[in-house]
Amino acid sequence: MTAAAPTYTGFETLEELQAANLAMMRAWRARSSEGSTDTRAIDGFIRRAVATGKRLSSSQDRELAQSALDFWSTELVRLGRISPGETAGPQLARFDTAALPALGDVSPFKGLKSFDEIDATIFHGRETVAQKLADQVEARAVTVVVGPSGSGKASLIGAGLLPALHERGLVGDGGRLELIRMPAPGSDPLDRLAQLIVGDAAGGTALRDLRDRLEAQPETLGAELAAAFPRPVLLVVTQFEEILTLATSIRARDAFARAMAHLGAQAKLVVGLRDDFLDDVKRLPAFGALAADADNRFLPPPIAPADLKRAVIATADRAGLRFAEGVCDRLVRSIAGEPSGLPLLQFTLDEMWREARRSKTNWISEEVEQRVGSPREALQRAAERVYQALPLADKEDVVREIFLQLVTPGLDHDFVRQPRRRGELHAGRDADSVESVLTAFSDAGLLRQERGTVAADDWFDVAHEALIRNWPRLRAWLDGQRQTHRKLVQLREVAKLWASEAKAPGYLLSGNALVEARAFEGQSEVLDALIAESAKVERQTRSTVLFLKLAGLAVAACLVASGVIYWQARHTAQLIASENAVTAARARLMQIQAELRRSLDSLNVSDIGPLHGFLREYGDAQESELARLHLRSNAPTSGSDQRSQVVATRQRSISAPAQNPSCRGYLWLGYPGEEKVAPFPSAGNMRAGTTLTLNTNVRLRADKPDADYTMAPQIGIVPRGAAVKVVGNVFAVPRSRGPQYWAEVEAARQYCTSVFIQYAGGRPEQVSAMRDRLDGAGFQAPAPQQENVPRGRAEVRYFFAADAPMAAEVARLLASYNKNQPLAQTALLSFPTPPRAGTLEVWIDLDP
Repeated sequence: MTAAAPTYTGFETLEELQAANLAMMRAWRARSSEGSTDTRAIDGFIRRAVATGKRLSSSQDRELAQSALDFWSTELVRLGRISPGETAGPQLARFDTAALPALGDVSPFKGLKSFDEIDATIFHGRETVAQKLADQVEARAVTVVVGPSGSGKASLIGAGLLPALHERGLVGDGGRLELIRMPAPGSDPLDRLAQLIVGDAAGGTALRDLRDRLEAQPETLGAELAAAFPRPVLLVVTQFEEILTLATSIRARDAFARAMAHLGAQAKLVVGLRDDFLDDVKRLPAFGALAADADNRFLPPPIAPADLKRAVIATADRAGLRFAEGVCDRLVRSIAGEPSGLPLLQFTLDEMWREARRSKTNWISEEVEQRVGSPREALQRAAERVYQALPLADKEDVVREIFLQLVTPGLDHDFVRQPRRRGELHAGRDADSVESVLTAFSDAGLLRQERGTVAADDWFDVAHEALIRNWPRLRAWLDGQRQTHRKLVQLREVAKLWASEAKAPGYLLSGNALVEARAFEGQSEVLDALIAESAKVERQTRSTVLFLKLAGLAVAACLVASGVIYWQARHTAQLIASENAVTAARARLMQIQAELRRSLDSLNVSDIGPLHGFLREYGDAQESELARLHLRSNAPTSGSDQRSQVVATRQRSISAPAQNPSCRGYLWLGYPGEEKVAPFPSAGNMRAGTTLTLNTNVRLRADKPDADYTMAPQIGIVPRGAAVKVVGNVFAVPRSRGPQYWAEVEAARQYCTSVFIQYAGGRPEQVSAMRDRLDGAGFQAPAPQQENVPRGRAEVRYFFAADAPMAAEVARLLASYNKNQPLAQTALLSFPTPPRAGTLEVWIDLDP
């Protein structure tokens, strides 16, 4: 407890006065039953209670303290110590800021950091919830603590659950379980896990060996833990969503998920997970089934306003900080319904403590409140103050570049944190400028620093997603890079797949895709490795490009003549890598062409379908030419074999597709205070037919969330600025931070349509512009892939009749890349294994 000023003789806090009053009442009842009338203890209590008034500013607090004095005044009147009417009885002293205790040297508020075990004594307001969580952990092998970002999951686990488990004897000295904590899985969760098992003293070889064993056989984790620890373990993993947002290897990520389901007998697992990642986690191998079990999940209820106010005052009292009347109430009210409410509140309180320290006072007046601002304003002002104070001529460029590395894009999860090593942030930049930025934002609590073995390996991370959401300057930088971010996400996913599949050459980039990827060098270690390997292979294969084209023709002809010959030719082509082999390949091609002519002469009527498919896939024929091909029957020869020949007929016209096609799905409209659409509904005030405009990208789902909030499959993404029409009543889904509004909507069909581009030739800017044109029209267009597209090919393929209008629209949009002629439209309605509805393929030769 903070030491009181020398002249102060009262109780430190109202809570201390109330506790003393309760003890006095119990003692007095005991003495009264014995006939004692000694009032010296009462006199002492009254003197201290009167003096306590110097520290009580709130009218409510003063009323509570005065009521205690009035009770003892009545007792003194009853005993004849005070004559009725002679005096109003003892009264509280006037509030006096000079009597307030001196502030401590360390803020009791956490800012954007979470509470941990060492903060248990100042973690207030969640005592009941922590005990309920401890009950569930004792009862079950797996507990997934699910809640929104900023709802206090990590604090509840660290400062609530773990102390409760220590008290129960589940962990700690003599406990049944060995506690292992993984605060953040990071980019390589298996490496972090191996470090926790082998310890800091183990050499690098032991660490790598264990990590590799776990990746190869994740189900052996239980045996590894049993060998390393004397007791079953309690593994606690907070920020579990990092295995989805930061893991650089999908194979390692999936192995980690499988390992979490194999901790061994009597072991327990507790994970903290953001609720917007629950749907993705359910799809992980092994652990996904555990997360999908509603009995394994624990959803902390939102903290009640009264409990939150009590927690704030209790922590402030401990530090010697006092609030003017109404200040604390306004702070608590201001975060109601705010997704990042708790860290924003803690940050604001920490800023108020800093302001009090600067002003050499511990009195938070309305003037201090106005200078610091509301919780959302406080974070924004602090970030802007740090930014403006930087003594750098090019600070906008330096700060923007650093933060664009520290924040990575997500598709439906907006933007998420991306920790970086100091060395990565220094690369290509002035070292002094980078250090000044990292130091200033770290000192202000806006960046978090984790020490490495050497300075270059120090990790830096945005302290909380709340900064991403609430600093307008950062949001503007991120929004300005949104299209670039989208490309980066796709490239990083390809890089993860490449690393996960033992760096298989099938995932390497080439041509324009490689050129586009090079713009993102330095953004990701695994992506940099993919780019380097792709460039190396492209250099090695450049000299044989001509031969590979010839080999492709050989493969095509061979497929018509014989499936066996086709595959032999294809594999032969892949193995040829010298000029001498080209000559042999040409000779083989002539042989295959002769076989092809003989095969065409003997085509059966039933062969016309496969012929169309072959020519469309591997030949040079245009769709307009294919549509004119059919087989004319000749007179039958011996047996029942019907011989035919290929002839040409007039091309039949194709009817125009329906106009303004649309698709239906369920759209998350947001929370009150976090609206994703405008106008935003409240219960009962929006009907079918209302048009909504989106404020951000939102996934369109096939159905509404089920009872345990499991999400239906995604059918598309409606981009920011797009309009949708409500086709059913708006409904609210109860969530921990308030009602979450949903509606069935009708959206333009392109928002549910993915267009995969395969191209040959062209310039990088052409490829990027083609994709941007589709993106701008609302289509989902992943990174184009360079393929051996036949000369002159320009077509859009679709697999379901309902997608024909979208194919026509794509054909029109890309006409400028086909000599201003719409691309041909190919219906593959009987494709053996079609992709999902809403999938289109573009095959286009961009060479003039």
